[in-house]
Amino acid sequence: LRPTNENIPFVIYRLGLVHFEQFTSIDRDQKNIETAKSYFETVIKKHPKSPYVADAIEKLAKCREYLAEREFYAASFYLKEEKYPAARERFENIIRRYRNTPTAVKALYQLGESYQLEKNNVKASLAYEALIRHYPDNPLAKKARVQLSRLDKEDQDPLAMLLMRDGRPVFTLPPEDDQQKEV
Repeated sequence: LRPTNENIPFVIYRLGLVHFEQFTSIDRDQKNIETAKSYFETVIKKHPKSPYVADAIEKLAKCREYLAEREFYAASFYLKEEKYPAARERFENIIRRYRNTPTAVKALYQLGESYQLEKNNVKASLAYEALIRHYPDNPLAKKARVQLSRLDKEDQDPLAMLLMRDGRPVFTLPPEDDQQKEV
């Protein structure tokens, strides 16, 4: 009723804490974490001079990590079930929305793995290269370098890779069509 009251940041922060503390695990509904995230963002944006901002920033980071972990949990399930497009969509969502979380690094590595399982080595290489470039000090960057070196060693026909759709070659050239015949 009194939007200019000096206790409003405290109330919003506490509402966020109430929802934050109801978090149980990543395999449950994340509505409380999403609600808490919203309250913490409100404290940070609308009351930047409040004494609760520092803690709200810390809790917001935890909310984002929990939401990223939930998405990773679902993506890993799809990957295990060999539903690669669904897994890739979830991994990409993590990378887009939660880039500054530790889960984003895992998601980028798993994105490369899912492309590799589908025999789309070009996109797998891109995912590994992105991980190495954006997170060079992460332990998964070393694993990505190993995977990238394995992919580089595989002999691939550049034309078949260029014409590849959804991980499957569109066509392969018969050996006699591979070279021009002399006239």
